[in-house]
Amino acid sequence: MAVNPAIKSTTYELRLVGQSPLVTDYVFVAIGDYAYPYVPKIPGFAYRIHYVDIKDYNHFKSGKEQVIIGGNESAFDLAINLAKKNIVNDLFSTESAFNSNDPDPGHRLSTYTYERYMAHADLINLNVGKAVLAIKHDHDGDDYVILFKDGSITKTENQPIFATGFANILSPLAEKLFINKDNRPVLDEHDESTILPNVFMLGPQVQHGDADPCYVYKYRQRFAPLAETVLRRIGIEINPRITVMYRSAGMYLQEFDHCDVNCDC
Repeated sequence: MAVNPAIKSTTYELRLVGQSPLVTDYVFVAIGDYAYPYVPKIPGFAYRIHYVDIKDYNHFKSGKEQVIIGGNESAFDLAINLAKKNIVNDLFSTESAFNSNDPDPGHRLSTYTYERYMAHADLINLNVGKAVLAIKHDHDGDDYVILFKDGSITKTENQPIFATGFANILSPLAEKLFINKDNRPVLDEHDESTILPNVFMLGPQVQHGDADPCYVYKYRQRFAPLAETVLRRIGIEINPRITVMYRSAGMYLQEFDHCDVNCDC
């Protein structure tokens, strides 16, 4: 899909593969994250593989230690699945959701992952405070050498696996529609692009200050307010009973100033 905003300033042409173009006044980008893995552009980053590249675990051999860069859900999920094959895992991360005291479920391990980890904790070594500086490949010894910013190093026979999350701003579509800042789209208070009018972002990349409605039940709370934004712009009256219904269901997130686990989001 490609977007051509050149027709009129507030009209967009969406060209879909194998289909006729669509002309629209509003664009909601809801492309998810999983197809756009994020890997920090450090020296030697090409030597790594990403969590998303692993389709099965059959080619991992028991007795071969595995280095994983990351300390949150995907890193622990990977380590747990490898531990089931009797593989020792060394996780390196600047910080980790495992030892987080944040009551927000978006900033700590899920109960499901935590319980699985505890069942295999003897095969998973977590190293916190480790920021990767570079990766080198010793072709003679066939080892991968990982250098950390604190001056320490670690070696592994297997390619290190990066479980460093995802960022849909890296997609060819999103990079044309939004400004990229720290691998997140820059949005205004309406979740709207700051460079193109009537182009909105939906999903886990939306952030307002410290409020990060990244879980699906959180970012869905933005759908109704955004629908009302469009209704106002096209001059359609908003039915207050519908707004009340969404608010009473906890699915109407409008204010972020006091957004924490004790309020709507």
